[in-house]
Amino acid sequence: MRRSSPFLAILVAGLAVAVSGSADASNGYSFGSNVDPSLVSTINSAQSSTSSNGNYHVLVFGGPGLTGPAGPPGPGPGPAPAPAGPGAAFAGFHWRDNDSNVGAVSATLTASQISQLSTNPTVQYLAPDLPMAPTALPGAPGQPVSRAAASAPLSGSQLASLYPQIDGAPALWSNGDTGTGVGVAVIDSGVTPRADFGSRLVQVELPTQDGNSVTDNVGHGSAVAGVVAGQSPDGRYIGVAPGATLYAIDVARADGVYTSDVIAGLNWVLQNAKADSIGVVNLSLSQTVPSSYYTNTLDAAIDLLWKQGITVVVSSGNFGPNSEEFAPANDPWAITVGASDSHDTAQTSDDTLADFSSYGTTPDGFSKPEIVAPGRHIVTTIPADSSIAKSAPAGYLVGSGEDNYVRISGTSFSSPQVAGAVALMLEQRPNLSPDQIKWILTNTETPLAGSNAGSLNLSGVASALAHPGTANSGYRWSNWAHPGANTTAFLTALGVKLQIQQDELNATTKDILAKASCLVAGLTPGSRSSSADAACAQHLDDAAAAWDRAAGDWGTSGKPANASTDEKNAAGDWQTAAADWRKAGNSARSTADAASQAAAWDQAAAWDHAATWDAATWDAAAWDEAAWDAAAWDAAAWD
Repeated sequence: MRRSSPFLAILVAGLAVAVSGSADASNGYSFGSNVDPSLVSTINSAQSSTSSNGNYHVLVFGGPGLTGPAGPPGPGPGPAPAPAGPGAAFAGFHWRDNDSNVGAVSATLTASQISQLSTNPTVQYLAPDLPMAPTALPGAPGQPVSRAAASAPLSGSQLASLYPQIDGAPALWSNGDTGTGVGVAVIDSGVTPRADFGSRLVQVELPTQDGNSVTDNVGHGSAVAGVVAGQSPDGRYIGVAPGATLYAIDVARADGVYTSDVIAGLNWVLQNAKADSIGVVNLSLSQTVPSSYYTNTLDAAIDLLWKQGITVVVSSGNFGPNSEEFAPANDPWAITVGASDSHDTAQTSDDTLADFSSYGTTPDGFSKPEIVAPGRHIVTTIPADSSIAKSAPAGYLVGSGEDNYVRISGTSFSSPQVAGAVALMLEQRPNLSPDQIKWILTNTETPLAGSNAGSLNLSGVASALAHPGTANSGYRWSNWAHPGANTTAFLTALGVKLQIQQDELNATTKDILAKASCLVAGLTPGSRSSSADAACAQHLDDAAAAWDRAAGDWGTSGKPANASTDEKNAAGDWQTAAADWRKAGNSARSTADAASQAAAWDQAAAWDHAATWDAATWDAAAWDEAAWDAAAWDAAAWD
């Protein structure tokens, strides 16, 4: 069952007490304490970067008057009708999203309108909605398949592309590890179906989309997806995890790609990860304005996924030395991936850090990236009618028509190699936490000339899977991902507390039904015992899943102790269910429940050790010279 997560509650809960006072602008506007200081700074600055009509893209976190059942009016030219409720005074505002999936409204507002909104009691917070761009180097010349249904071991003998060989992927393929049963979410410009993806491609349409087709008209998302999990029919072009299921989340929109669009994609993953076995997300894109991790909305959204056991892999960017200033590459928890230059040879002794690959220290003092993978002259899938295919110089397209492949460069195509590597690891050990995965990858990488981070080394991963350590020790979460003092009251106002109570009651009821069913099984003699044991096990599975949902609710509401207790209840039910499935003769279900039990205990332990952070401090980020224009999704790298 898919359930939503209250992003609004988590992002805003800590904000109500984090900022105080008001800001008086030199241009005569006054802003309340609920306006992000960086947004105020941008407006006040004599050099502030705005669009030609003086508008700003803003995320408005608000109450029923803005984001309630009626919702804001849809985007469109000219004045829009007023929303219902307390927000009725906002006639003439340009609301970008009709049905926000992130608990906020994305809006295009003037400084005067921002000032007006900041005085409205239903508005919790206003933050900049920053533009995003892909990390292909610009301007340079269905459902998951079970492992039992997987095909025979894949051979890399026909490979024409170098990066899988350099990464060491064929060694794992030969053992039957291709990422089968693992979902990989690619948040990008969409993915166009083709034989390389077969039935493993699921195209996702977000509620925030403005009517555009989910087919990839740009080509960037399709190229990224090919690196993760493509497999050409002739075996010449194969991604790192060719058995994984791809969830193509299309965030391309007519007016550009903004932070709110990407957060909507991340929120979809959070809601559907469990049902769709999504274990890893790839983000081959970047904000276009420097920021601190601690006050960045995109980083906060990534943290929420990481907390829920979903590994997030991001590209480092293509700005060269001392340029790790942009989200999401600046997130210390996520796995940030740089690009190496293979010099077009399969041997690794001549590999170096690609000259365009971003690296350095983030504004908050974290060294990035943590790992590097090939990023120059990557051959991957491309739709024939996409912008990238049409702009490719002669010699950079391989094949023809719908069988096109493109040779392209950028950290955009390094990141999905590591995302594919995560899928291979999760196929072997589904219960690995993101911190364990990051530890394994960074402790098995090989040295790379010119880089502090080493290269992806899948051949070394197998030996580290048995006894992984834990990465990110001592890191603190983003301020926005930490609920503040007003969390309980705020969640109650949103009705979240009621949802938690309902979920716990549901779990308790299912537990009672399970005990009754198992009592019957214990009293059932002879040939009927197998079916009775199966019924008992199924009821226990239902109860465990209900406790798990309740634990997730507590976790996202900032109550780790409650989350841990409910997760332990889930673990206990799964443990008992595993034994009853064995009695019923269903070894597959027994094994699956044993794995679920281990995962629940791991999650319970994680909640037990959840850190408690001091009140957030909201230092103004450096948004000067902000590029508020639409992102250039058709950027590509031809060198």
